[in-house]
Amino acid sequence: TEMYATGTGTSTLNIRKPSTSPHFQLSSLGALTIGGSLTQNSDRNIKDNIKVISDSLNKVSLLNGSTYTRIDEGQDPTKIHAGLIAQDVELALPEAVGETEDGIKTVDYSSVVALLVESVKSLTTEVNNLKKEIIELKNL
Repeated sequence: TEMYATGTGTSTLNIRKPSTSPHFQLSSLGALTIGGSLTQNSDRNIKDNIKVISDSLNKVSLLNGSTYTRIDEGQDPTKIHAGLIAQDVELALPEAVGETEDGIKTVDYSSVVALLVESVKSLTTEVNNLKKEIIELKNL
């Protein structure tokens, strides 16, 4: 495995096995590219106080999927991004929001996935209940 930097002005840190594409790139603009999967430790054996996220549908309704451009230093102000706004996420799921030393809010998108999973489960239950109700009404 080798590590090397490339570029002038905006440099990139690359980690790769010799004669292969980079497995990991971190640009001086903060863009991270990986050549494989991004995983996190999530084993039940390292967790405590596990609780299912409650009121997931109402929490999801506080979120907006948005497109936007970035105005912070070093970003391309013409590039359109898509994502969530941290302040909205903070209202719905405060444990998914962090903050940098500069006071910029961050979002842990894997935490948002957990909220979305519970929302889908709630909607599935609601749809199944409505299906049963339709069948009962048809049998009247």
